[in-house]
Amino acid sequence: MKNARDRGMIPIPKVLATQGIQLSMHVLASRDRRICFLGDSFINGTGDPDCLGWTGRICAMAQQRGRAGTAGHAATASSAVTNAPGTDTPGTHPPVTNAPGTNYNATNYNATNYNVTYYNLGIRRETSAELRQRWRSEVQLRLPEDCDGRLVFSFGTNDTTWENGQPRVALADSLIHARSILTVAQRQYPVLLVSPPPIADAGQNDRTWVLIEALESLCKSLAIPFLDVFTPLQCYTPWLDEVKAFDGAHPGSQGYGYLAELVATWSAWQGWWSE
Repeated sequence: MKNARDRGMIPIPKVLATQGIQLSMHVLASRDRRICFLGDSFINGTGDPDCLGWTGRICAMAQQRGRAGTAGHAATASSAVTNAPGTDTPGTHPPVTNAPGTNYNATNYNATNYNVTYYNLGIRRETSAELRQRWRSEVQLRLPEDCDGRLVFSFGTNDTTWENGQPRVALADSLIHARSILTVAQRQYPVLLVSPPPIADAGQNDRTWVLIEALESLCKSLAIPFLDVFTPLQCYTPWLDEVKAFDGAHPGSQGYGYLAELVATWSAWQGWWSE
């Protein structure tokens, strides 16, 4: 049988117990949570000089906030998040300590001290067809059956890339691959899907938007939370400027910081940390 430490719980030291010090297990609890982020270069964080992307930022924030909660200290941020059109934000929340390139004012998570392990499994130029082939083996290597494992997917931009006179993956095929990935994934893990973002190619953005609408409908039918980040990012000038300045697709730290804000203030993501 696993002891408390193996289960991710920190036991009360005997010396403290013998001294009659009353310690709350709610404060000392350390819950092990492992999250796999699967998708393309936007999951990878390509172009971010801080080498965090949005996935690293939101996991750093979740862990920092949990520790701040257990210590009973209020973290601070320079200013509040400004909601962009089309975002799913639950309101005003206590500020938190910022990771590089971010400006958060998201919810104060449960006081449990989460021990977050995050796996960035983004691959540049990967399509939904290629992701479908590898995601299960990637996850099985990293999420043992007895752990609290979670999955966050984001893909689609490479499907709509125009090559040889056509999209790399046809819309109908993208939806077949997405349905397969999401249906299998949700049988074993809590799953979230984040939409692909806009890039500097207007024609591709049009194709991507059609895919986003279809993905949103698919997620609704599967009861999987879906977040449209395309709409607010398309209105966020720093994202667009950084994309144009880099390679026409990927932003820098400010763009990824704002994308992280959009996900961090999403009620579905927040719900994972209020359990």
